[in-house]
Amino acid sequence: MTLKKKFYVSLITTAGIVLIASTVLLVAWNVIRISYNTKEKIVLLDSQITITRSENGIPTIETSSTADMYFAIGYIHARDRLDLIEKNRALATASSSDFIQNKEHSRLFDEISSTIGFTRRADEIIAKLSPAHKNSLERYCAGINHIRRDRPSSFILTREWSPQDVISILVMKEWTNSYLNNLELIINISDEKKTSSKSAIPGKKFVHYYTSEQAGLLKSLRSIKDLIAEYSGTFNRGLSVYVDSTLDTAGENYYSAFTYYDYYSAYPGWYPVKILINKTSIDSITFSGLPFMFAFKNSRSTMVHFNINADTQEFILLDTSEKMNKTQYRLNGLWRDFKTERTPVKAADGSENNEIVWLTEKGPVFEDPGSSYKLPDKIFVLNSILPG
Repeated sequence: MTLKKKFYVSLITTAGIVLIASTVLLVAWNVIRISYNTKEKIVLLDSQITITRSENGIPTIETSSTADMYFAIGYIHARDRLDLIEKNRALATASSSDFIQNKEHSRLFDEISSTIGFTRRADEIIAKLSPAHKNSLERYCAGINHIRRDRPSSFILTREWSPQDVISILVMKEWTNSYLNNLELIINISDEKKTSSKSAIPGKKFVHYYTSEQAGLLKSLRSIKDLIAEYSGTFNRGLSVYVDSTLDTAGENYYSAFTYYDYYSAYPGWYPVKILINKTSIDSITFSGLPFMFAFKNSRSTMVHFNINADTQEFILLDTSEKMNKTQYRLNGLWRDFKTERTPVKAADGSENNEIVWLTEKGPVFEDPGSSYKLPDKIFVLNSILPG
């Protein structure tokens, strides 16, 4: 056989293999249309998804499947806000070094994440979810992962998104918002000035006094507040408005607006989207990195979810002592043993390390007992109410 014939046979064989493979794949795949005049083949969709955009860029998702709706929300969040959602995931899972250039800030934020246990709480919440709710989270993650595979970025963690990542972000945002609302950190005055300032400052619930030995700890707590404000910011507070074109009698335009309390470094995550599913039209406000609708309106109802900005955290100092070659803490007059828990911390390269967290009945210890971070013979505990 000549070289030319070999080439033609090889070419025909290759074309045949490609044709067979394409036929098999088209049986299993459906088509998702996007606003950039292209089509993508997506594996394992239940129905066809069509995504179009208004002239202002607000997407409209059309589908007949709830599962595919969540896939599409993940898809558009990743397509438009990939670096932002990856940053929030990194903050929530103690792997922020690729996003926070200040290494001391990164170390401290990751220490907070692993100590408070955003991923631990996420695992507890997911374990209680119904199969249908877990599937919705998985489909949302599948939409994000579909975009990630073709979007190289130095900021992207190598591991794919999972439901744990999504719920960890929710837990983190709720917790950091609560920390920023903590009444114990609004006005702090040395107890040496307690007599002179007591009558001069209104709003006693916002004023907290500290001793000279607590000054160092207070400085650390306030630096944590500054860190949270810079990298995470508030969450689901203030006013968020999305106006459909049908409500604008003057110009038939869409509007999205919200009050903003945060530093410019904490980019807002709000994301408006219109959904058409089984002949039902939903105007909604979502948050980048989360599949939930924090506000929506359809033909039958209107819902708006917001935080009450409550102080759900309590700072506690507990006495410690060495007893029988082990450290114990005192609570309600009784000496008690610490519990320890290993929190998996996933690095950017996908590797996993275990951080040991010391736990009391009131909450986690912000540093190992015996370290220089605490007052002599005392530990600092943060008691928090977490979602779920």
